[in-house]
Amino acid sequence: MLLLLLACQPEEPVLSGITPPGELAASGAEPGVYLKGEGVYVDVQYIAGKNWEVIRDVVNAQMGDVQEIQDLGRDGRELTLEKGFVREHEGQVYLVHVNLPRAMRRTAALHATGLPPQADDWHSFTHEYRLRWHGNFDRVRMGRIEADAEMVEWVEAKRYDPRSALQQ
Repeated sequence: MLLLLLACQPEEPVLSGITPPGELAASGAEPGVYLKGEGVYVDVQYIAGKNWEVIRDVVNAQMGDVQEIQDLGRDGRELTLEKGFVREHEGQVYLVHVNLPRAMRRTAALHATGLPPQADDWHSFTHEYRLRWHGNFDRVRMGRIEADAEMVEWVEAKRYDPRSALQQ
């Protein structure tokens, strides 16, 4: 009886939520083509860390057109967009700031920006929440709608600090 149970087990472990490669090809999605996740307003996880010239079209589609460019000296430059801003240094986007379409709870705001919604090490301040080292980011900040409110109106995610990269 034990042999029968072992014979019925799949050859490889099955992970729920993971689509087998054969099913991806059948769905019509081409490998290497970016698709924004369902319910994601601006995909910060995808944008940050990429070369600005490579992802410019994705950023324009998700955050709107560039309104202003400001030189930040050794911190690179800040590109103000319709739905927030991005900062880039030597062509690499290192910070993305998203103004949310409406006030949201923290987990909903993380999901809306493509970040993992589960976080357990929140740092709570009067006007913002902060996470350190969350979802491959050095810091994630969320602006409260008012002091001590649960709802947030913006999310800012910093992949790395360009000053620390300069010191290495």
